[in-house]
Amino acid sequence: MKRRINLYLSLPKIKTIYLSTKRILQVCAAVFIFLLGVTSYDYIQNFTLSGRLGKIRSAEQQAAKRVGVLSKKYSSTKTSAESKALKLSKEIDSKSKLLAVLSKKMSLNVRGFSKYLQSLAQQIVPGVWLSKISIENGGGTIVLTGYTFSTKAIATFIKKINSDSAFKGKKFKFFKVEKVGDEQNTLKFILHAEE
Repeated sequence: MKRRINLYLSLPKIKTIYLSTKRILQVCAAVFIFLLGVTSYDYIQNFTLSGRLGKIRSAEQQAAKRVGVLSKKYSSTKTSAESKALKLSKEIDSKSKLLAVLSKKMSLNVRGFSKYLQSLAQQIVPGVWLSKISIENGGGTIVLTGYTFSTKAIATFIKKINSDSAFKGKKFKFFKVEKVGDEQNTLKFILHAEE
């Protein structure tokens, strides 16, 4: 028996499909609509995100202003220890300056006032009596307060003390004269002299 073998296989025929113009236009329209939708979505997202970005930037500017204000407020104030140390050093400086001034004034007051008091004791004018003697600034300022019955007596007293050598370089002047009592016409006077 002889058999025949067919080595030639029949291949299926390839069927070519052609797209019609209508079909191509439909595919192009679908792609265009899809791309238009994606672009529209992107545009809307971009618009909303730019709005949010504007709000965020304005909030950031306000926060930066607030930080600037707070940094100015709190950067000038240091920690409590530093501020206390600064305060104490300023206090030490001011007290040392005060000490220097006081020691200078104390050295000025060392020269004594006895010559003034001796001179005032020798300048007796009837009808004039002193109630207060104030010698300040190391003898640089002298204020005499007293009472009298007449202004002529005060003028005589002023002439005497202005001519005295103890009060050299000082000129006594009326600072204030006022009437004290109604019965005896008593006058209160204040004389002032400076170097």
